[in-house]
Order: sequence, then structure tokens, then C-alpha cells
Amino acid sequence: MKLRNLLLGLTLVSGPLPAADPAAVAAALKQPVDAARYPQAGAVLLLDETVVTLDALGRSTTEGHILIKVLQDRAMRQLSDQRIPFRGDTQSCEVLLAATHLPDGGTRKPEANGVMEVSDPEAATAPFYSNARLKVVSFPGVQPGAVMELKYRVKPLPGAKRQTAEPFMGESLFAGTEPVLRKTLTLKVPVRAGLQYQMFNQAPAPRVRRTTSGVEYTWAVRNQPQIVPEAGMVPDEEIVPRVVWTVAKNREQLGRWLYEKFQTAARPDPAVQAKALELTAGLPSPEAKVDRLALFVIKEIQSVPLGLGRVGWQPTPAGTILANRYADTRDKFVLFQSLLEAAGLSTQLVFVQELRAKLSGLACLSEYQDLLARVDLPSGVRFYDLNQNLGRLGELTAGNGGRPGLLVTAGGGLAITTPAVDQRSQFVHAHWDMALDAAGVLAGRITLEYGGLFDHQIRSMLYGRNDQDRRVLFQSAADHIKKGASMEGFTVSDLLDLTKAPVVTMDVRIPEFGCRQGDMMILNLPPDLIPLGSAPVQPALPAVTYPFLVPATFGLDAALSLKLPEGYRIAYQPRTAETRQGPFEYTISSEPRPGGLLLKRAAVWSDAVVQPGAYPALWRAYGQTAVPGNALVLLEQK
Repeated sequence: MKLRNLLLGLTLVSGPLPAADPAAVAAALKQPVDAARYPQAGAVLLLDETVVTLDALGRSTTEGHILIKVLQDRAMRQLSDQRIPFRGDTQSCEVLLAATHLPDGGTRKPEANGVMEVSDPEAATAPFYSNARLKVVSFPGVQPGAVMELKYRVKPLPGAKRQTAEPFMGESLFAGTEPVLRKTLTLKVPVRAGLQYQMFNQAPAPRVRRTTSGVEYTWAVRNQPQIVPEAGMVPDEEIVPRVVWTVAKNREQLGRWLYEKFQTAARPDPAVQAKALELTAGLPSPEAKVDRLALFVIKEIQSVPLGLGRVGWQPTPAGTILANRYADTRDKFVLFQSLLEAAGLSTQLVFVQELRAKLSGLACLSEYQDLLARVDLPSGVRFYDLNQNLGRLGELTAGNGGRPGLLVTAGGGLAITTPAVDQRSQFVHAHWDMALDAAGVLAGRITLEYGGLFDHQIRSMLYGRNDQDRRVLFQSAADHIKKGASMEGFTVSDLLDLTKAPVVTMDVRIPEFGCRQGDMMILNLPPDLIPLGSAPVQPALPAVTYPFLVPATFGLDAALSLKLPEGYRIAYQPRTAETRQGPFEYTISSEPRPGGLLLKRAAVWSDAVVQPGAYPALWRAYGQTAVPGNALVLLEQK
């Protein structure tokens, strides 16, 4: 279990860490916690106390105390190293207490080299760029029945300056993948700070206490069950107790602060101006210029995958980014904005909530997971994800389309919803142009065109593979159609061209596809007419503990044009079937054509959260389109 970084870009003040109540610690150590009581848990969080203090100058300090009991061998490696995140440019981290309480009553403390300071692996691609640091504590003697105890304080480096007017904001979850016996969060703020907060998912109301220095808010939960991850489940933020807080008065105030930050960094210097003119020279339209500049930032500036806020909110000047050729998501926007300005164009910053968890009405950046560039063009508004190097330019995806967002303008922040994803752009279109001969051999070409989420999926699958690797992959897809099928050839469109949808063709030959019996021929059509690229969600039979997330609207459609062998006609063709259940729709249709048959299949999933009780009905609806009668064709000789 890793310690969570509760705030964005904290600076901390010094002061003694309040000693934990010895009686509370003793009681936690004696809790009747064992593997029999928690059979699925690797460990139990006995105690987690976090205290965050904000002073009158806007500086804050975070103090923590945790007790974790190990139950299973499998948890030992995961838990023996505890990590405390902090900012290396303005903060230092002190480990005040680290000890392993052994089952026999003894205590072991880390060796001198058991406490280290390292760069956050999150920034492994460019650690010299990131201020994100970790204090790593290696606990000795970790074993089933042992309890790990850690107390820490993060404080400012001597002479470190406060980030000007940086809002105090954050969120906390009160449950996780292991059971929690007791977890508390205390926020201490001056009276004039005007702390706002909001609770979700049965989070308790805070205990509020006024002191001579301000107001204390304390949230406390007990006996929270573990969250056992399930495929397709909603995010933790949707189901566990959660609190969001901020001292920013409203989104307008937060947006003005962000606008100033980014606008200052994005002023183009001579090098940026020269690069913008070089890249856009001779291009005929604003759309072409924006696409060219976006491609440069996406392809030529190395992405440093730092989470929003992990290094504070101080964007790098655009000229420095251009010279360094690496950037995190915020600095990619800075350079893009600067290049557009140098080319006489403009863009706006949009923070997007990708998760489906309910958004609070507060001005808190921790609720947003992604950043987009919004550009107004003569052809309409387009949104660019500058970290997305495998997907169509200016196209919203299943993750950020139709999501709550914060639009940053000179006048402040504005709550918006990004445009809903166009269902027509989130499809795989497959067409089989096949001929069957009298020996039962099926041969022809399969053409596959990908859009939206599937566009990203197929580019990710094929990008970087040489022709030999692709041939092996396509042969595997042919085998999936029918064992013994051969892949005779293939083509792949230019995957680096992000202005067009990727197209793949496969030439296949399938011996013994038709089974001859006297004057009849039996065909069992493939249940899946899209052999390359999988559906993003399947209503299979997952566990039913948590709701199931269908994150966006998308689907598949496929058509098989079948030319019959000379001398045969259709005796039986698949029935038309149409099933709807909740957000899922499946259709099958077939119709005779001169000399052949056209079979169509379509499946559509609509954006929704499906409750556990709806799983059986969804599975039955899905199965109705895969019954034998929907995949059987009988031919007879004329």
C-alpha cells in the first residue's frame, strides 16, 4: 500500500509532529486482525492519520502516521518499501519514526541505508526534468503478523519561496485495495481561509473545532472493506467515501490564476517564432497550420508522463521546452499555445475529468485527470490531446468526450462539458468480399477501417512492428477465423498520418470452410467478423460486487459479401435477430444477392453504468446473437 499524495504542489512549514496517542497505537497493535478474518486481504491498514495545516501566508504542512499489519506472504514485497512523495525543489521529507513490530513482540528499525531519497519513477523518462521526489523507507523483518509503523513530516527547504497565490486544494479517498480499520484526515486552516468541502459515497461529515489559530476539520472513518479490483468496474472514486476541498472561492478565481501561469510561460521568444513560421510556411488554411503545429508537439517533443500537479504549477517557458525537446502534459500545451500565437492563431486550455466519478461544484484541480487544447477554427471547434501520438488529430476519444471540464480563459475558469463523442467515429467498419468454390474453399479480401478508440487501438497494435511481425499477427487473426486458414497478403495504411483513419486489408484463404454432404454444403459463419482488433467492452460474466462501467458510446459493424459456387443456391440463411438490453444493442441481418448472400452484424454499446443485478440480462441478450441459427448457412445444388 503506497502513501497517497493528498495535495497538489504543497509547501510545508516546520513544527513538532503531535505525538500519537500511545493508547491508540497500543490498541491498534492489539487488534484481532488475522488472515482468517480477512481471507482476500494481503494486509490491513490499522491506522492512517493525516494532518494538513494551512497558515496565514498560504503555506501548508502535511504530517502522517500509519500502521499496517501484514497478513499474507504475497503482500510482503509490495509493502516492505513505503514511499512518501514530495517536491524536491521546495521541500524536504523527514522520517520521524519507522519500525517493524514483530509478531513475537520485538521491534526492528531500518538500517542507515534503508531510508533513501530518489526521483519518482513516474518521471523515469526524464528525471532531470521533474521535481517529483520520493523518500523510500525499507522496513526490515516484514512477515505475516508484523506491523509496520511510519511517521513522517514534509517541510520547506531553508529559504524556499512559497508558490505565489497557489490555492490550497485536494481530495482524499477513505478506502482502498486493503481493509481500513481507522483513517482520519484533519485540515487546519485560518478562519479567513474560507475552506469549502464536499463529501461523496457516504463519507462522514467532519467534526469542526474552532481554535485560537483557526478552524480544524476532521473526517474519520472506521472498518472500511477492501476494494477487490474487477474488470470493467467503475473507478474507486465512484464507490468509496471521498472528500474534496479547496480555498479557491470559485472556478473563475482558479481559472484566472491558471491563465496567468500559462500565459506568462507561453510568450513566444525568437526561436519559437522562427519554428512556427518554418512549420506553417505555405500551408493554405488555419486547419492545416494547427494540425502541423500539433503534430510537431506530439511527435517531436518527448512526453514526460507526470501526473497533473506532481511538480507544482509552474509551467516551463516555451523557448526552454523547444530547446529541451521534452515536456509533461502542461508544458506541451505551453509550447503549442506559443507556436499558435507566433503563427497568428490561438488556443484555450481545458482540464477534463476522465473518470466517471461525480464532480463536485468546487474549484479543485485534483478532480481533473487530463488536459486538452481547444482551438476555434473556421470549420468548427476541435480539441487536441497533445500526449496522444496514436490517434486522429483533433478528435475526442472515449476517455475525454462528453466529460466535465474546466475551460481556462482570461476572464477566469468556466465549467463546460466537452462535446459528446460522435458514435459514427467510434466504430470498426469491416467488409469481407469473399468467394466460395465448389470444394468448400473460401477466399477473398477483408477490409478494416478504424475510428476513434479503435483507431488508437490498431495503431498501438501495429506501430513499431516490422512486416514479418505483422505477418505473424495477421496469420494469428486468420487462424482465429478458422484453423488452417492462410493469410495470403496484407496492406496497412500509413500509421504516422494522423489526419486519416487507419485501414488494414487481409487476403485470406480458408480451406474446408464449406462442409459438403451429398448435394448440400454447410457453412458455419465466423461469429466474429472483425478478426483484427477487439471490442473495448464485453458483457461477459464478471463478478457482481461493483457496478460495471461502459465508458463511452462505440460499436462495431461488419458485412460479409459471399459469392456462391457455381451450381449452388441458398437453402437456409441466418435469421434476422435484434436484441436490446440496457446500453447494449446487437443486430444480425442477411439478405440474398444475385449469386450470393450479404450478411450484416452490428453491435453498439452506449455510455452507461450497469448495476450488478443487470449482468445476467445483458449476458442473455449478448448470447442471443451467437446461437447456432444465426451463424448457419445451408447451400443446395440446383
